[in-house]
Amino acid sequence: MKKHIDEVLYSISPDTVVARRYNPILGIVITAVAAVAMIAGNYVEPFASDRDLFQYLMMGGFMVLATGATMICYWLFGDSVRPYYKPTNEKMKRTDLNFNISDVNRIEALVAAGDFKTLESLPRSSASGLIVVVYATPSGKCAIAQTLEYVPHEYQPINDARLFEEGKFTVASFMS
Repeated sequence: MKKHIDEVLYSISPDTVVARRYNPILGIVITAVAAVAMIAGNYVEPFASDRDLFQYLMMGGFMVLATGATMICYWLFGDSVRPYYKPTNEKMKRTDLNFNISDVNRIEALVAAGDFKTLESLPRSSASGLIVVVYATPSGKCAIAQTLEYVPHEYQPINDARLFEEGKFTVASFMS
């Protein structure tokens, strides 16, 4: 059985695509600022003497604190990795292209050839019976693509994920 592109993305070529975690600094800064504001609210005028302002500060501080804590928890426990193209250290952007299932042979041939410019010009479908998932670098140095067909309740790969290095595919505008 063929594996989904998201399952094999990092194992297609270990020296080509690597997983990097999101940076947690923003979540840590937001949490620290909210905690300091909530503590300082007890001692700084007008918050210390006006209970209504103090309550607004606490409510707002708690909401910001919860946002920062959620960002940190996502980094620690969530799926917080992003694919990078290792040779140029570029983030890879995911794009999903929806097509009509009746065009499966043509779409599959274009994906196999790495002709993303022609693929981009084809009419899209509002029904997602056929999806082409493309991970690509903005510079056009690398692309990974796979065609998925909707089988009731899930998408099944039609083919294996394909890796295209610079010069082996045509760059489309959705890749940048």
